[in-house]
Amino acid sequence: MDVRHADAATVRALLARAKAELAPRALRAYALIVGAAVGDAAAVNCHWQYDAALLNAALGDGDPAFAATPLNPFYRVARGRHSCYGDQLRVVVGSLARTAGALDGDHLRAALVARFTAADYARAADERARNATRVPPAEKKESRPPPERTAL
Repeated sequence: MDVRHADAATVRALLARAKAELAPRALRAYALIVGAAVGDAAAVNCHWQYDAALLNAALGDGDPAFAATPLNPFYRVARGRHSCYGDQLRVVVGSLARTAGALDGDHLRAALVARFTAADYARAADERARNATRVPPAEKKESRPPPERTAL
C-alpha cells in the first residue's frame, strides 16, 4: 500500500494496527520513523529559515507546523511533502524493509540513486534552480587566525 498520499482515516487505521500488532520495541521504532517523517513534512516550509523577525511576521500567532507560506530560502516543495531529508529517510527505511533489516550497501546505494535521479526530482531541482531566492549572506565577522599550537 502506498501511504504517501493517504487520507487521515487510512493513517489512523494504520497507526491503530501498528499499536495492536507490534511488540513494544518494534512499536517504538515504528513511532520513531513515523514521527521523523511527519516532523520533516511539518517543518519543510520553515526549514533553513533563521530570521526570527521574518518568521514572526509571516506566521504571527500561527503554528509553524505545515505553514502555508513557504519561508524556506533555498527550495520549495508542496505543503506537506518531504524535504530531501524525508525522502532519504523513506529510501533508507524502504531498503531496510526489503532486505529484512540488514544493511545492504549495494541495495541502499541503488535505491538512493533511483530516488534522487527520478524524473520528479530532476524537475523539482530544475524548478528550484530557476526560482531560487537566496538570503543575502550575513555580514562576515572579522576573521582571526587560529591560535598557535605548542608542542606538549
